[in-house]
Amino acid sequence: MFTRSVRARCRLAITAWELALRVLAAVTVAMISSGLLALR
Repeated sequence: MFTRSVRARCRLAITAWELALRVLAAVTVAMISSGLLALR
């Protein structure tokens, strides 16, 4: 039971990290694209 909860926590942490990384990537891409459009 203890190991099971630890595995679940690890999975939750990994999914949270993936979501945060995806949001950061989307924001950076949007900022770069908007910056390029502003330069034009």
